[in-house]
Amino acid sequence: MCPGITDNLLEVDDTRKTAIIDRELKRLNIDIAALKETRLSSDGSIREEDYTIFWQGREPQERQQHGVGFAVRNSLLSSIEPPSRGTERILSLRLQKDSGPVNILGTDHDSWPKCIGRFGIGKLNENVQRLLEVCTYHDLCITNTFFFTKPCHKVSWRHPRSHHWHQLDLVITQTSSLNSVQVTRSYHSADCGTDHSLIASRVRLQPRRIHRSKQKGRPRINTAKISNPDLHDLFADSIEQALQDCPSTSAEERWNHIRDAIHHSAMEIYGKREKQNPDWFVAGIAELEPVIEAKRAALANYKSDPSVKTLTALRTARRDVQRVARRCANNYWLSLCQSIQLAADNGNTRGMYAGIKKVFGPTIKKTLQLKGSTGEVITDKKLQMGRWIEHYQELYSREIEVNEATIESIESLPVMEDLDSEPSEELKKVVNSLSSGKAPGKDGIPSDIIKVGKDTSLLRHLYELLCQCWKEGTIPHDMPDANIITLYKNKDTLSTFKTGLKTHLMLNAYC
Repeated sequence: MCPGITDNLLEVDDTRKTAIIDRELKRLNIDIAALKETRLSSDGSIREEDYTIFWQGREPQERQQHGVGFAVRNSLLSSIEPPSRGTERILSLRLQKDSGPVNILGTDHDSWPKCIGRFGIGKLNENVQRLLEVCTYHDLCITNTFFFTKPCHKVSWRHPRSHHWHQLDLVITQTSSLNSVQVTRSYHSADCGTDHSLIASRVRLQPRRIHRSKQKGRPRINTAKISNPDLHDLFADSIEQALQDCPSTSAEERWNHIRDAIHHSAMEIYGKREKQNPDWFVAGIAELEPVIEAKRAALANYKSDPSVKTLTALRTARRDVQRVARRCANNYWLSLCQSIQLAADNGNTRGMYAGIKKVFGPTIKKTLQLKGSTGEVITDKKLQMGRWIEHYQELYSREIEVNEATIESIESLPVMEDLDSEPSEELKKVVNSLSSGKAPGKDGIPSDIIKVGKDTSLLRHLYELLCQCWKEGTIPHDMPDANIITLYKNKDTLSTFKTGLKTHLMLNAYC
């Protein structure tokens, strides 16, 4: 299910599995899904259109097998704690709800009444025996066996030779939380490129948002519509009305009014910028969707009626998906390469790098590790806080020796008194020299919006604000603040504990 680009072109998959999983989970209205056999190296996450996928695998230098993960609906990201560092066999995810955190075989109910319900299927073997012993010790129960469903909804995998169905995928929860589980069953219509069926457990709970120090940013303005001249007059009228009755009691209050007026008017006229993460799968979804639906229907027919005819139809549907996927990917890459080459020939550096960014597809986020002074990985939050204190004590407890002779040798320059006058023409020059297409700051206002409004009263209000800041000797809090973004070095582990600590501190300062 690798979402990126592999070094071995013979191992390139025809379909992007994370996008397929995203669409299948959305179709079945699943909030959180547990994944196995991901075969992705190390750990990380990738955000798709509706779900964010976390995974944990083996080290990059090892053979990529096994691997586990979670697919979490994007609307629930504020209610979860990211999975802690686990192994390629086990990974934990914590979901907060109002009543506290929740953690999301056989027919021998009489021997294991607390672990197994009355609706199990199959016979117990040695592995199941060990699992039940663990469940009994930790007061856990297997939810698959507590609900009356059709026999086909109790099984998840069919043996390739005997064609007998088995239940190999289980949903286990605490016995005290069993009353929150409404039903656990399998969905054979889900087609995610695996021979295991999807097991879904419907749980009744109310997610609770986890308090985070990071404040929610302002919505991004769709600057792509700035090139539309018909919207310029509308924006000018809107900003003129919004800047009426601008307060002047303090520079902070005046700036807050100007900032909110600019952002509100721009959002009203140009709209919100939708998040775009295009790749060849999204670009060719109109052509891919019919053959994917046909493949899903063929798989459902084969599972319900396994025969030579349905198997032949399934293989034909799979070949059609591979053929269409290769054609869509080839057309996408040819078009993208041509656009990158054209931008490079015309000197359009921004367009060239934007095309190169599309080549790498969705961004894979790496999990940062905080290491102690001896190199061990620190996962406990209290120990992490103690490590920060230790680092800052070491950083700021050093005595700085100042050479007085060096200070006296500094040449004294004359005071430039001409800079004491209030700015006038400098403001227009600065606005005209602003670079376009840059990311906005904390206020959420890109430079393109300021340049569009330079022919309105916006510049006059900004000029009066700067003069007031000049006289008061104060600057609004938004202006000196900066957004700190972590740049991962694309290494398996951060080289030293100081590097890991500084990167971790930068990340938490931004969050």
